[in-house]
Amino acid sequence: MTDLQPYLGARGHLVALRAGDLGYLHVHPTGDSGAEVRFAVRVPAAGDHRLFLDFRHGDVVRTAAFSLTARSAS
Repeated sequence: MTDLQPYLGARGHLVALRAGDLGYLHVHPTGDSGAEVRFAVRVPAAGDHRLFLDFRHGDVVRTAAFSLTARSAS
């Protein structure tokens, strides 16, 4: 998609929840323009995480869910 719309002041919101203790991160994209939306994240601890990306496209807020295993804190 190349036509994302601002949602709550950003082109996207990424929430990460760590399995087990529900450690929480909320991250906004780096940069303000271009077709790519990138997030810079430093996880505080290794483990399995569930990621939820909220973005707005076509005047509809959408959520995409992903799973990630972080091997070590970075």
